Amino acid sequence: MLKSGLSIVGIGLLVTGVVEGFRLGGFYESVELRAYDWMLRRRSVKPVDPRILVVGINETDLQALKRVTPDDGTLARALGKLQAMGPRVIGVDLYRDLPQAPGTKALQQAFGADNLIAITRLGVGVNERVPPPPGVSEERIGFNNLVIDYDSVVRRNLLVAEHTPSFSLSLALQYLDREKITSEQSPVNPDWMRLGRTDLVPLRSTDGGYQKADVAGYQMLLNYRADGRIARRVSLSQVLRGELEADWVKDKVVLIGNTATSGKDFLYAI
Repeated sequence: MLKSGLSIVGIGLLVTGVVEGFRLGGFYESVELRAYDWMLRRRSVKPVDPRILVVGINETDLQALKRVTPDDGTLARALGKLQAMGPRVIGVDLYRDLPQAPGTKALQQAFGADNLIAITRLGVGVNERVPPPPGVSEERIGFNNLVIDYDSVVRRNLLVAEHTPSFSLSLALQYLDREKITSEQSPVNPDWMRLGRTDLVPLRSTDGGYQKADVAGYQMLLNYRADGRIARRVSLSQVLRGELEADWVKDKVVLIGNTATSGKDFLYAI
């Protein structure tokens, strides 16, 4: 009986060891990530976030402009109309390292606002990096690089890289500054960031279904909403025509970016 019991225990330990070995070797990563995705999609639906307004540049906007991206003057006019309604912070998710005449001088003036965040793209070489718009101060620039998994799904948010904050983190910090909440070192771990009373615990290489994830920089798992509806969305044309209600913009985070099918990156959300 003792030998039989020891044999069963030995087999159990062997099987457990083999399974754990396969897991640590990454053989189950795709299955565990899909299970993680499924659990996120099963969460209860939340209402849209009232703190955010998305200005999406859609196909109708581009057809009206007869351009693949708004010219600098059109973008400057849109920013002027939005600023008149008192947003807390505006994030422009459009590359403007090169001028898109006409109206470049007007856009440079609009980019001088202290509540505006512009984007850059980090990269190893000149072929990968996209500089920020000229004249925008360093503290108002965030990178928009994405961490893309092997299956083209974006599950992670890169908050800091190369001592530079991301576009999303820059927007959040600007918004929270009005609430007297600033970024500081966590007393729990000096490598962690703390916002108010909340520690932003960085992703480990084995979190969330990952087995050997590259977690360079400061990464966290994205908190997807079950139905994908994050915030109120309006078009660029609506902004230019003055069709927005003031309370949609006042004291809000306003994001401006391309939502047209012709200009979108083909990546997958959960």
